[in-house]
Amino acid sequence: PETRSHAFSSRLSVDSKGISARSSDNAPGAWAQIIKSTDGGLTWSVMYSDVESGRYPNDIHCYDETRCATLLEATGTTPLILTTTDGGETWTTFEDTSGSESLMAVRHVGESEIWA
Repeated sequence: PETRSHAFSSRLSVDSKGISARSSDNAPGAWAQIIKSTDGGLTWSVMYSDVESGRYPNDIHCYDETRCATLLEATGTTPLILTTTDGGETWTTFEDTSGSESLMAVRHVGESEIWA
């Protein structure tokens, strides 16, 4: 059988044309995109994209197939926590107002409990 390997970072994107690199004017080379595969990596869908703010993802964690949380940060901006309860179709954004400049890890530990 054919072996498939996919390596992604906050600077790479997958779409119908393949993998591409992007950057923003705010932070060259930094941008955020969340992609999802439901067929073992044969095809990918973009579930979230932010190529303008200069924020990049630090972590993503899913409680189950529909509930996930991710962290976005960038130098000079407030970190964001994004959550979804519908498998990534829509995202709710929470701004970290604690004064922190960075959030490194997130864990979705229950149906409605998230730690960052």
